[in-house]
Amino acid sequence: MKVPFSWLKQYVDIDVSAQELETKLFDCGFEVEELIDLGAEISKVVVGVVTECVPQEGTHLHICKVDCGDYGHDIQISTGAANVYAGMHTPAALDGSTLPGGIKIKAKPLMGIESNGMLCSGEELGLNEDLYPGAEVYGLLDLPKDTVPGTPIQQVVGLDDYIFDISITANRADCQSVLGIAREVAAVLNKPLKMPATDYTVSDYKDPRLSITVEAPDLCPRYLGHYVRNITTGESPRWMRRQLALCGLRSISNVVDITNYVMLEIGQPMHAFDMDTLESCQIIVRRAKDGEKITTLDSKEFTLTPQNLVICDGEKPVALAGVMGGLNSEIVSDTADVVFESACFDGTCIRKGALSLGMRTEASAKFEKGLDPLNTLPAVQRACELVELLGDDVNDIYSNIAFVASDNTPETKEFNEEFTKRANMPPSFHSISTYDTVMLVCDAAIKCGDNLNVWSGNDDQVVPMMSLGAKGVISVASNIIPEVMVKMSHLCLEGQFEDASKLQIAYMDLIDALFIEVNPIPIKAAMN
Repeated sequence: MKVPFSWLKQYVDIDVSAQELETKLFDCGFEVEELIDLGAEISKVVVGVVTECVPQEGTHLHICKVDCGDYGHDIQISTGAANVYAGMHTPAALDGSTLPGGIKIKAKPLMGIESNGMLCSGEELGLNEDLYPGAEVYGLLDLPKDTVPGTPIQQVVGLDDYIFDISITANRADCQSVLGIAREVAAVLNKPLKMPATDYTVSDYKDPRLSITVEAPDLCPRYLGHYVRNITTGESPRWMRRQLALCGLRSISNVVDITNYVMLEIGQPMHAFDMDTLESCQIIVRRAKDGEKITTLDSKEFTLTPQNLVICDGEKPVALAGVMGGLNSEIVSDTADVVFESACFDGTCIRKGALSLGMRTEASAKFEKGLDPLNTLPAVQRACELVELLGDDVNDIYSNIAFVASDNTPETKEFNEEFTKRANMPPSFHSISTYDTVMLVCDAAIKCGDNLNVWSGNDDQVVPMMSLGAKGVISVASNIIPEVMVKMSHLCLEGQFEDASKLQIAYMDLIDALFIEVNPIPIKAAMN
């Protein structure tokens, strides 16, 4: 998973270098496969201002005088670009500079005229239109007029950034997002975590036509739908296109980009339906019928079986649940009314369904690991906030939640003395002193939050599960023990806790109490 350093800084005040943070993430058990320096292959390329531009007679070249600040105010460079003009601010690769792909620039004559470098296009710097506007224009990259001559080009076009390529193991589904990694960074650096904005204005308008039905609640415990009308489909703002590009996704349109942005940021895959394409304005979640067909957004047709979970309208499938949307309900240029989907699907079903069709997407990869049902609401709220931020009115549908199947999601309960007694914990956990110790352990294990998610089952039975700051549930205790131990050791080494052994023993006692003695129903059954 690719995580931009600049994006992490939006949630945590990071006061260490990217290289230092890489080491700290390793110490916490994360495998950083590569730390990518976006500007590593570029050297001695600066902002140049063309002060003079004269056509070279009999050729397609222009002889330019270029002001490159401290590197020289009157450097002669020849260029064949047709869009060059006097007064242009553009990247100038000077004598001895390097460009992506191992290209080296040296001073040499061009058609008998001395040229002490090269003026560059966006593509020659490894840029595309999403990373920097105008990068794909045929010709030189035209920079803003307020850029200062001699400034390293990396600082101007955003190549002074790093990308952490992190391998996320199957037991850390809560870290499949930029925010998930930011939570870990906040814990490592002992810094507060800044949560993304999720507030937006809800109008009084309700569309009675839209209905949502889940016929397979065992495979879809939670399905949320938000309705947005009178939306204007167009290009996303530069900052959003850049973030998507740094994570390896191309910009499509503002509506689609919002769903991808939320998936990367919060870790919850989303989808957007053009409401006008939904027959009878219905959304139905069910198992596919044997032989049913769907054409997905990549224009491939698939024949389905009951092994596949589909999202349907009143007549036909319009999406492969948790995998990819259908071509028949895609967002197009004249889309005006949109239904945002944020749902929790059974990971095993999504994995087997995607495998049976020979396709695997970023969304299906996240669902396979198991996602927190509680994350669906903040994700769709974040999407609505972004819609409003981009300038459109947001209109809610039936008080936010269109469907919650049998309320099969953990409810957050305060971890206190009353809870320890109801959960039949050992008597030692009932005392104030021991309770304070337990809370200290929880604070060490989960630095950004101190709640536990508790499954409310039949006959008042409960299955506790750890909950992180943004309610990223880790459902199996044994999976998080190694990570917590590493984090505790790291905190002890930093002097935040004096006795590592006592802290770890207390944590193991807590694990025994919560996950062994209080486990009347299987975790797997609880997550369905």
